[in-house]
Amino acid sequence: DLPGLATLDATSLSERPALLLRLLVQALERSGRLAGDRTLTHRELIARAGFDGEGQRQRFASISLRAEQQVYGRAAAFVNDDPELQRVLHEGRELYSQLLAASSAAS
Repeated sequence: DLPGLATLDATSLSERPALLLRLLVQALERSGRLAGDRTLTHRELIARAGFDGEGQRQRFASISLRAEQQVYGRAAAFVNDDPELQRVLHEGRELYSQLLAASSAAS
């Protein structure tokens, strides 16, 4: 099982986008909104995942693209005072909570 949001806070800033993306993908899979993530690229995840609206898709895209930057070595994109990164992480956490709530309501 993937760690939750508490573990996200204990993770280094440079690793948070990838961890948050894994949490989001897990939530999407559990709610039946995404299948076959293991073979999908970051951009394919954005295109294929099901969301309640475009705002959710945009939040997911922001996290996915930041995680992609991490994989391909844009270390400069991860500084503690980067307001854009902080916004993306905050919105990703909100999306994760929304997806979990929707999944629980559907159960």
